[in-house]
Amino acid sequence: MAEPLQNTALFKKIHIVLLVFVIFIAKSSQAQSLLLPGDIVFVSVNANSNSFEFVPLIDLEQGTQFSISNGNWDNDEQAFSENETIHFTAQRKVSAGTPVKFNEKNTSDFIVDGKISLSDDQESLFIYQKDVEQTRFIFALGWGEKQGRRDKSFFGSDVPTVFKENSKAMLRLGNLNNYQYFIRNGASGTPKMLLGFISNAAYWRGDNVKEFSGIGTTFNLLRPPVILFDQSLTSVKEDSKKTSLNVAIYEHDGSKLTVDVVFDSTYSSIDRNEIKGFRSQKVNFTGLIGNAVYEIEVPLEDDKRYEGIETGIFSLQNLSKGKYGDFISHTVLVLDDEIPEVQLELSVNFGENILLIHNLESNEVDLGNWELVKGDLKINFVKNTILGVGESLILIEYKDGISDQILNSSYLLDKDEAKILNSSGVIQLRNYEGKKIAEINAPRKEQRNSNVLSQSKTNESSQGTIVNNGSEISTTNRSISVPGWKAKLSSEIDANDFSSTDFYFWDESKKQFLKLREDVVSVSKDELLIGYFDEVAASKLESKAKKLSENPSGENLVFTVKATDSNENDRIDGLEGLNLLKNNSTIAVTIEQLTKLVENRLELTEQIDIFKSSNNFSSISYPEREDLILPQEVFWLKFNSKVSAQQLELDLTEIPINALKTEEIEKGTIELEVAGESKKSSFQVNFITEEIASENKKNLKLNAGLYLNNFNEVVLSGLVGEAQYDVFEISSDLNNITQIPLNFVAHKNGEFEFKVKNWTDIPEGWVIQVEDLKEEKSYELHENWSIKFNYSGINNSELKEVKFPSTEERFVMKVIPEALVDAEGDDLPSSAELHQNYPNPFNPSTTISFYMAEEGNVKLSVFNIVGQPVAVLLQGNKSKGEHTLEWDASDMPSGIYIYQLEVGTKVMTRKMTLVK
Repeated sequence: MAEPLQNTALFKKIHIVLLVFVIFIAKSSQAQSLLLPGDIVFVSVNANSNSFEFVPLIDLEQGTQFSISNGNWDNDEQAFSENETIHFTAQRKVSAGTPVKFNEKNTSDFIVDGKISLSDDQESLFIYQKDVEQTRFIFALGWGEKQGRRDKSFFGSDVPTVFKENSKAMLRLGNLNNYQYFIRNGASGTPKMLLGFISNAAYWRGDNVKEFSGIGTTFNLLRPPVILFDQSLTSVKEDSKKTSLNVAIYEHDGSKLTVDVVFDSTYSSIDRNEIKGFRSQKVNFTGLIGNAVYEIEVPLEDDKRYEGIETGIFSLQNLSKGKYGDFISHTVLVLDDEIPEVQLELSVNFGENILLIHNLESNEVDLGNWELVKGDLKINFVKNTILGVGESLILIEYKDGISDQILNSSYLLDKDEAKILNSSGVIQLRNYEGKKIAEINAPRKEQRNSNVLSQSKTNESSQGTIVNNGSEISTTNRSISVPGWKAKLSSEIDANDFSSTDFYFWDESKKQFLKLREDVVSVSKDELLIGYFDEVAASKLESKAKKLSENPSGENLVFTVKATDSNENDRIDGLEGLNLLKNNSTIAVTIEQLTKLVENRLELTEQIDIFKSSNNFSSISYPEREDLILPQEVFWLKFNSKVSAQQLELDLTEIPINALKTEEIEKGTIELEVAGESKKSSFQVNFITEEIASENKKNLKLNAGLYLNNFNEVVLSGLVGEAQYDVFEISSDLNNITQIPLNFVAHKNGEFEFKVKNWTDIPEGWVIQVEDLKEEKSYELHENWSIKFNYSGINNSELKEVKFPSTEERFVMKVIPEALVDAEGDDLPSSAELHQNYPNPFNPSTTISFYMAEEGNVKLSVFNIVGQPVAVLLQGNKSKGEHTLEWDASDMPSGIYIYQLEVGTKVMTRKMTLVK
């Protein structure tokens, strides 16, 4: 019996010893984290300030110790030489992704012991943990040269063995002796993904001029699996027949997981027909273990029409499991393979040269990164140099004495750049790929006064003049030999010679276009005829064009106008008083100059409006006061009071352009914008005092009768009375509620964003509201307000027959003065108020508060920038008063988020920014 008892006692003693050892080990492991290669990484170093920044990619427990050395490592000795060392001890738990900047002082996170004197030449830094007998390396960083020579080794040091096995934990930066290097920005992903990001030198920047701003690089640590596009931007030729999108997944365990790749028609400029109806495709990663990339093919249709660079936006949606990475959306740039119809025109007079670039396309042309070339001379156009439909760009050398209006309407060249205009030879316009788009032959010096210029299509052009305070600068008319829509006075051509061309003219009394030969047999000699001339008709037009006999001097603008009260309501409204005219002079005139001349001549008390149509009559614009009407350019003149039929002959030199400068008056402004399909439109309300005369801008774009081609715009306008407006002004002394129906039309169906674009000096205490009649919701506006809505004004099955889509009449803008806010009662969003979050931007949490005027049901939600719900923070009944809650976005990627409060039928939204 004794032996078994003794064995039992011995077992108990051994068991107790093992238990004590396990407890000791457990306590030791809790005291600090055991670090492995890549668990802590550098994100910046600054030799100038002896500081660096690092980020742990795992949670560091309280008591965790590690060191950083700038010495040389010797593999044989297993020790550092010529080194300085800093020891770090975590005072509390440090969360993964937290940036830590060392500057020789203790922080709230770490006790710091030691220092390092960094050099701006050859340098290396090692992060490591030191046990009694072992040095465990975590990360290494090196840069620079010493004495102009880069060592073959790791900057004077051996490479620790562990880094040969895990190369991502060692980073060799450039050999420049910059005093600082820093990671370009933060990122989202798993620790393995982020380690790969940090270890790529391409994402780092070096600088020895401007100091890095400091802490700012943080990482959003995500639990696997992580799904994202492998790139955010790709480009493809339109004739490539397809493009590819790569959806990547990282660290998947093989469980069920799907995600949808969705075409976003709201922000894409490419039509769904051009991607053969692609809407979405589901990607199934179920059963896959580890990392993978799935290729999505999107078909492309070459429509044989020039549309410039189009964009296709695709997004990841409906993820069943896991987290999104940084690239939740992908942009495909579709590069057009057609050559746009752009014409160069050069004119010479009195030693001055002007080059005009005419857009003869039915779409705008972006000249960004294009260039004009003549021999070794080049002029590069900056980004977003947009040439609208029917517009012309004037290139002129800058000289003292040129008026502001001319300067604002021109692309100015310095003396060296102007050599391309002032010397003989061929001028070519090349696109961003270097392809020739158009060319023109500039004459030799002795031929510069000739009226006949050799152009890209070898045609004759008549000569005109821009007058600038008495000095004349020549311009030429557009070539009449180029096919397209053209406007000619009936005195210039004989319509019977063009039996294949349909001619239209505007009848002011009937407020519509009439068709020659069908609606009427003949017209007066000063009627403006509009028609499309094909190549044969354009060539015939060139040979049969007549010179103007009514305007021999060329300096006077002659036209016939009238404003008829057709509906006999004693006012000129709607399309009454609208005249289609042409600048048949040889002088370019500004909008403001022409307005003043007409108003003075007719002694008008009401302002007139001037509009422009595109050259194919598919869009209408309201030009700015300083914009030019070039010789032979067509424009609309709109009277707002009765005018008897009469011919006007205006001396365009009567009012000097510089005499028309108007002092800008600051006004309170709210501007609403609708955007989608790469097009946008806005409606603006200005708040003025009684002493300031109102300057409303009318909108003619919603009148289908003004379009001779398919409608090709996005239009938002305000309806006041019977007139549509782009800009409407309201007195800040207003004592009644103003309701303005907002009308919307688009050339394509799809999703659109409706938002506040400008919010400046709104009268104090006033409430501005938008009611959605379709959804029966009411929104209180603020500077960050936005919503999305769907528009379906076009029947796709009848698209070929449609010229003008239906008007969306679902929104009403309501402007409520402070004194009348309470009178609106429960209908006003003052019954609930959503406040701006604080702080904003934030990382990783922020506080959101709102006020309830009375008890009721509320829902507070958060959406990402593409409209996907990411969190419901609150849903249920809440009492009267202020309510506050915190949103922790630790698991969310950096970006813009929208938070939305719903109270009954009222919906309030604001934007907030997460920066990690």
